[in-house]
Amino acid sequence: MYLPPLQPSGREREFKKYSDLQRYQVIIGHLMDGLTHREMDERFLGLDSEESKGYQSMGILHYLGLKKAFKSVFKGFTLEQMFEELKSQKGYENIVAVLLEIDIGEYNAMEDIKAEEAEDGNFVYEGKERYYYGKKYERDASNRRKAIEFHGVNCSVCGFNFESVYGERGRDFIEVHHLKPLSTLDEPVMVNPKTDLIPVCSNCHRMIHRRAEQVLSPDQLRQFMKNR
Repeated sequence: MYLPPLQPSGREREFKKYSDLQRYQVIIGHLMDGLTHREMDERFLGLDSEESKGYQSMGILHYLGLKKAFKSVFKGFTLEQMFEELKSQKGYENIVAVLLEIDIGEYNAMEDIKAEEAEDGNFVYEGKERYYYGKKYERDASNRRKAIEFHGVNCSVCGFNFESVYGERGRDFIEVHHLKPLSTLDEPVMVNPKTDLIPVCSNCHRMIHRRAEQVLSPDQLRQFMKNR
């Protein structure tokens, strides 16, 4: 695969200003999603793009030599495919090193959580109470990833597997259900991904939580299905 030549700016101020995760998100947003600099300033760096004008994410990318020619160059690739291609190219060691600061599995887990939040039109947290468009709970992407490592990606209620139906787009995707509803927690608690979390498909997850006053257990939902 041909990649444009890198043109590092040598200016490191914006690059050093932000976290490993934010740099990772900006690089992925540019190479894979083709986001504008303004979009990335808002989405990943938490800035008002009317004020920042996209210069912060631009600074991160330009420090690494990722100019306009790289926008969407890996569109349609998986993260793993992009990593392998970058590793095979000479001169991309710095970019690969930055990306390796973040675990792919954990990044995917965070993206899945964001997708669920976007569908509901708000932000969902787990354990530690916060007020953000109402009382929500702080979720931990590492717990989600570990639960999937323990239990797999088949729905524990109905057996549904997203990859078998949707192919590559559904690979490694599943929602994670807390056996003790988060809304019942009075304070932050330690969550054991092996015993407190289970994988469930979107339909089963909705049915479990459909009535706030009667959250079902997985066994109860299975019984509902058997009684049909």
